Parts: sequence; C-alpha cells; structure tokens
Amino acid sequence: MKIALVLDRFDPDLGGLESWTTSLAGWLVGHGHEVHVLAASRGAGPSAPGITFQRIPRARSRLARARDAERLLRDLRPDVIHDTGTGWHFDVLQPQFGSRIADWKQNLALEPWPRRCVRWLSPRLRLAYIERRRLEARQIASRRGVIVAVSRMVEDELRRLHGVSPERMRVVYNGVDTERFTPARRQTDRPAVRREIGLGDDDVLFLVVAHNLRLKGGSAALAALRRVARADRRAHLAVIGRGDARRWRALAERLGVEGRVRFLGFVDEPARYYAAADALAHLTFYDPCSLVVLEAWASGLPVVTTRHNGASELMQAGVHGFLVDPAAPLDVAGAMQRLLDPGLRSAMGEPARKLALARSRQINFAEILSVYEWAIEKRGREARPG
Repeated sequence: MKIALVLDRFDPDLGGLESWTTSLAGWLVGHGHEVHVLAASRGAGPSAPGITFQRIPRARSRLARARDAERLLRDLRPDVIHDTGTGWHFDVLQPQFGSRIADWKQNLALEPWPRRCVRWLSPRLRLAYIERRRLEARQIASRRGVIVAVSRMVEDELRRLHGVSPERMRVVYNGVDTERFTPARRQTDRPAVRREIGLGDDDVLFLVVAHNLRLKGGSAALAALRRVARADRRAHLAVIGRGDARRWRALAERLGVEGRVRFLGFVDEPARYYAAADALAHLTFYDPCSLVVLEAWASGLPVVTTRHNGASELMQAGVHGFLVDPAAPLDVAGAMQRLLDPGLRSAMGEPARKLALARSRQINFAEILSVYEWAIEKRGREARPG
C-alpha cells in the first residue's frame, strides 16, 4: 500500500504528534508499505530507512499550506492519505487537537476578563483563530474520507459542534511507547534524577508535563500542593515543558510553595522524570486524549486527571488513579493527599502498567491500519454507481 502521512512538522524531538507519526511511518515500512511523509518542515536528523520525505512549500497561511499539500498529493496519487490536521485532501483525517471550537472556548474561559477581551479583540489572535476554523470547516465539510476521533469525548464534540455523521467516524485512542516508558527505569534513572533536583528517598514527587500550563491545570496543581504540603512536608511538584515559567514561579511564591516546586523547562528525555516521580498530576481543562497520561501509566504511575481528558475514558477511578474537578482545589488536594500513601501508589502502579500495555503503539498502529482499509473500502463502495 502506498501511504502518505501529512503533518506540519516531521521531527520526533518536537512533541507527541511528531514522535508518534515518526514511529507510525517506521512501523508501516516494517510491515511492507511504501510511506511518503509530507510536511512543511523536518528535523535535522536523517529519515528512517524506507521513508520518502517531501516538503510542503512554506506558505503565509494555513489555508495556503493546505492548498499546496493538495497539489502535491494529487501528483503523488497514494492509495491512502492520512492527514493529522494540516490539509483538507485526505482519506483519513485524525485531528489530534480535537475540536478547535472546544479548545478555543476552554482557553478563553481560563483567561481573566481583561486578558480575555484583549485576546478576543486582538486582530492577530482573532485572525489566527478564524484561519484555523476555516481550515477545520473545510476539512469536516469535505465528503472525502473518514475521521479518526482519539476519544469518545472528541467524537461527541465533532458530532455535536461540527455536525459530523457518526457513520463517518471511528474512535482510536492514542498509543504509547511501552518500551521507552517502563517501570524498569525506576531502577536505573530514579536515584540520579532525584539527586539532580534535590529530593530525598522519602519525598513524594507529583509530576506535571505540559507546554500550556494554564490549560493543563497549573494553577490547580500549585493550589493543591499548598494544601497537601501543610499536612505533609514530603510533598513536592516538578513541572516539565516548554513555555515561560515566570508567572508560575510568581504564583508559587504567592502561595508559599516556591521551595517545593521545580520548574525544569523542556527536557530531552521525559521518561527519566516519570521514573523519578511518584504520580502524575494532569489537571487539564481540555485534552483530546493525553499522551502524557498514557506515558505515566506505562511508567507504572498513578494519575490524577479530569473528565475533560479523553484518556480518562480508559481508566477506572480508584484503580489507575483519580478523577477530579480541576476547578475544585479541595478535590484535587484530596486525591494528591491519598497518593502520599506508598502502599496505594504501589497497588495502582501495576494495573496502570497493564492499562498502558493494552494501548501500546503497536496495537494503536494496527488499529490505524484497519482504518486505512476501511477508508479504501468505503471509497470504493461510494464510487460504484447506484
């Protein structure tokens, strides 16, 4: 099968989507398929063997990029076009960001009123949103292809907010690299990382992994830490991810927990920090299907997350972690307080690992391949007269 994968950036070091697409491309080549990757930019490293890279010309707008991608794809004529949100010419569309409407509303609702007005009235930000919405509308209005929703939550949003027919969608939850993220790394990485960040063996470390701390519950995590630390001095928090941490450092100081929080910035190998942590706090207000939650489970960690996270559909509260309301500090603090118990963390770690193994990348990639086959069959059926 000749397969085209379309995305904005082809670089496994950038983030979850880019790393996932790189692994998917390699897996498809390993299973005998011809793989072409189309992207506007790529990483500095060489492409994996068997993968043909084609650059989408740099364009001034997302809509222009989508038009350029369509032109290249018509010349390429693959059997299947798998787009992750870049263009509108596809057989399979997998919007990893979920719904632009839902994401925008949640981001806007978290802003203070003055900043909310500035954000809404800003010509640059408003034009960027309008452009993304136009692209999304063109993608969804297209009669070509099927849509992969990464959770039931996203499937419901696409149906309710965008009018997508359920018959056109299939739910495929994200997959995780269970060989890279594993409890075994606690033996090799945990002591060194904890020494690096100044933690003792008895300290309890809650990890936050997020580039957009406002959307992913940074305020809720810091407020909860203040309550938990008052009762137990072992509680600490580490935050990894891109972004300016100055406002969050200032908030930690106002809350009196600055000595208990490590803002580590972007790290090359996050698996080391999962190994050093005792639990993940992903207090998101919107996440289609959080990869960091799957990575924590794969590392044998319990997770505190929310129902605004599509990955929460996979878990059983009280077995793999806890579900909380990110707008309720007492709720969040209560869950974190319970996870100070090493016996409970250990009891949750084993089923968390089993849950991740059931969502390994190999299983996820096989499901994606079955979607390709469904899309081809659907396309052929619709092309037949009568």
